[in-house]
Amino acid sequence: MRTSTFLSLGLATLTTALPTLEIRQTSNTTANSTACATGVHIIVARASTEKPGEGIIGAVATQVQQTVPGSDSEAVDYPATLANYPTSEGLGVAGMTELIENYAARCPNSKMALMGYSQVRCWLHPRRILRWYEC
Repeated sequence: MRTSTFLSLGLATLTTALPTLEIRQTSNTTANSTACATGVHIIVARASTEKPGEGIIGAVATQVQQTVPGSDSEAVDYPATLANYPTSEGLGVAGMTELIENYAARCPNSKMALMGYSQVRCWLHPRRILRWYEC
């Protein structure tokens, strides 16, 4: 089995562009649950306090899909709350891990990209040793 390529996008530099991007909150996936993307499969985690779905960062996923033919995306299901941040983060990490593992098992030769905004930067930290209050 070939190891899937993971691409973690630190998108903090895009904050000035975000007001012009469409917010995707109504749909949480463009991915077919059985098909493998021929482009890149994007797993998207919305920002804290956003409604379920891909949130504002989903607009970036849409731009990737429009640029890279055969790409799709799906949203991480998690609370995205600040009220109980450690629990929200823990459920988000578990949800993203499950999506990654399931997709990698189903599509071992596909490429994956992980996108997130807000508290998600802690989940995607390369050393993953930050505590919730350090993020």
